[in-house]
Amino acid sequence: MDNIEDKEITLFGMKLSIGMIGIIVTVLSSFIGILWFVFNLYQKIESIEDMAAYNSRLVAVEENTAKINDYTRDIKNDIKNDVRRLEKIVEQVERDNKQMAREVDKDLREMRDQTDKKIKRALDNPLSNN
Repeated sequence: MDNIEDKEITLFGMKLSIGMIGIIVTVLSSFIGILWFVFNLYQKIESIEDMAAYNSRLVAVEENTAKINDYTRDIKNDIKNDVRRLEKIVEQVERDNKQMAREVDKDLREMRDQTDKKIKRALDNPLSNN
């Protein structure tokens, strides 16, 4: 039998030994591996750049959220103050209304008493022509 190392193969017009073909396959696979590594590295770098852009957008959203929270808190406090002020006004109106109702009742009683006295005087004195 012939030694396998002595065999030659003609490939693309070149005579290559089995050992040389092994070396070429190793070099080609290493080159393809390097290309694959570089491609993956490039993708990771792009994803890191995308993450940086995403992070900057996220920071902007967080800042806007903080501003919105502050604005909402201010509105809530303003509304609370307005409600308290309105409650005070309503309480004052209720007090004034009760006071006015008491005064009206007092005036009505006085007028009723005066009218009753006049009616009684008129009835007690049959000679008056009122």
